[in-house]
Amino acid sequence: MNSHNSDHENTVSKNPIPDRVVHFYSNIDYALECIGLKEITFIRREKVNDPFDPWMKILFEFNNYDQMLVWEIENKPQKHVDEFRVRISESQFNDNLKKIMDREDNFRKNYFLFSTCAPTTDTPPEHNLYMWGHYANGHRGVAVEFDTKKLNNELREKNIKEDVVQKIRYSNDIPRISFEMMDRFLMSKDNDAREIFNIIDLTVRTKSINWAQENEWRLVNHKDNTTINILRVPLPDNAITHIYLGSEIYKTEEDRIVEEARRLHPHAIISKAIKCKDKIGLEFQKI
Repeated sequence: MNSHNSDHENTVSKNPIPDRVVHFYSNIDYALECIGLKEITFIRREKVNDPFDPWMKILFEFNNYDQMLVWEIENKPQKHVDEFRVRISESQFNDNLKKIMDREDNFRKNYFLFSTCAPTTDTPPEHNLYMWGHYANGHRGVAVEFDTKKLNNELREKNIKEDVVQKIRYSNDIPRISFEMMDRFLMSKDNDAREIFNIIDLTVRTKSINWAQENEWRLVNHKDNTTINILRVPLPDNAITHIYLGSEIYKTEEDRIVEEARRLHPHAIISKAIKCKDKIGLEFQKI
């Protein structure tokens, strides 16, 4: 493995969940489903517009037991090598490798996502012209802002134990399971796989650096034993905090959004984007 792809770089780091995230809708009817039905729609990973998103394939420094054993001999004290030979047979090695691959396979089959955009240090999502142009039908769509912690707490309680809202890692380097990691896993007293599983988690949160301007925070959900492609999940009360209308939205569709939002989300702010007069950018006027 190249020196830049170290165990340290592969470690999953926790990022504070942002207070708010925004999802852009190019289709007004989909936005109305969210606002009117008070739900968000998770989709299978195969339905996203990038075949590399997420990567969903574990990479290893090694291919088989023999390579692992050679590495042990070349890098570990003789006492450790002797213990490795006694404790880890080729069949045991392959069984543990299968457990890792099964975990990856489970992620791939049951992984659903809902993509959102979080503020960067200099650009709130609603001011991101790229997002409006690419994901909101050339500024004709809608952006819905959510209270992130309400979403995370509600979905975490109902679905999975880990945080539902996860930060995307932008890199063209794929995290991989190293010889050293595998050695620690195999030689631990209780086959502690947390470090290995963290790499799987990091892998499914890795996208190409080309997408970094989106600053994506992804809501993830898991659904076992189903062939459906979407999951509709109810929103907690007051989860929608702000609704942004694109600067080029058609008046009839603007009226539909405003009517539904005022009826069902009276607490939420509604704003419309307007082109700035003295610079390339947007400003927002409350409705």
